[in-house]
Amino acid sequence: MKINLKKLGTAETRAPESMSVCMDFRSLALGSANEAQKLRLYASAIAVCIDGSAKLPRYKSETADPVAFGGIIQERLYDAGVTPFEIMSMGSDCIVMMIEKTNPLFGGVDEKENFISEKEEGLTS
Repeated sequence: MKINLKKLGTAETRAPESMSVCMDFRSLALGSANEAQKLRLYASAIAVCIDGSAKLPRYKSETADPVAFGGIIQERLYDAGVTPFEIMSMGSDCIVMMIEKTNPLFGGVDEKENFISEKEEGLTS
């Protein structure tokens, strides 16, 4: 999937090779994070799924802290003109890719979870 990061240009996304990184994001996305943590997670997911493009800092999997990393990415994306709604939209698509990659570990999942709450859907860019 191609995403538009405004001043940073476009980038192609794909789930990371590391299954453990995908599991980190899966666990956090399906957990009970608050709204601020979710937005950081979405931003982090974008960076992880375009890793190697040199547009955003690289995620260090040994720290296993997508939310903290997401704060750094959030600032970069805001500076590039990307809105919080766009971060949520692109980031949730990236998280879905990571969840789909890990599904075989759980015997497969037929339904996709909607990661944007009704409250977030009401936001406009």
